[in-house]
Order: sequence, then structure tokens, then C-alpha cells
Amino acid sequence: MISRTPVVVAALALALALSAAAQGSIDGKWEAKVMTQVGERTMAMNFRSEGDKLTGTISDGTAKDAPIEDGRIEGDTISFKQTLEFGGSSVVFTYVGKVKAGEIAFTREGLGARLGFTTKRVSR
Repeated sequence: MISRTPVVVAALALALALSAAAQGSIDGKWEAKVMTQVGERTMAMNFRSEGDKLTGTISDGTAKDAPIEDGRIEGDTISFKQTLEFGGSSVVFTYVGKVKAGEIAFTREGLGARLGFTTKRVSR
């Protein structure tokens, strides 16, 4: 019978390494040019990681910086929510991003629409 222990240990080590890589590479300022229904916007994101938790702010240039909510880091994937006020109503946007080589490929969902865009690191 073949022992599975080395395989399990290697898989756990890889998962921890990916998580640590995403955490270490996420802190700082990121920007993206995003095409919206009202034209191109520059979106700025400031992230700080603490273990598997992600905190920070996000702005699309039309409103003040909004705090990110429920920020999580799982391997090379980050996720968070953003709540904005429009005309007395709250709107929640959900973001999921894959971190790799100085950029994050995001999908944002909210207001019945889905938007894909990529952010690039501006500073640490």
C-alpha cells in the first residue's frame, strides 16, 4: 500500500505558499481603467492584508473612497463587497479577483450587471 501522507503534506504546503504569495503581493495601491455605461472611469483600490482578511478602500473617481467589506484572501483569489448610496438607496457590488504577476483580474457584479477588468499595481 502506498502512503498518501507525502502527497497531502505537499498539497497543504502548496496551498499555504499560494495564500502567502497572494497576501504579500496584494498590499498597496492598484488602478484600472474601467469602461462603464457612462464612459471610462479610473478605479483606484488600496489594499492591506492581515492573514486571510483583506481591508482597504475603493473609488471610481465619482465619489469618496468607500471601505471594502467582507474582504477575504483564499490562495490567489481575493473577494470583497462595496456598498454605495445612490439617491437614498444602497447598492452592493461584489468583487472577485485572481492575483498574478503584478495585476488582478476582477469580476464585479451589481445592479444586475457583470463587469470584468484588470488592475495594475501603482505602489506598495
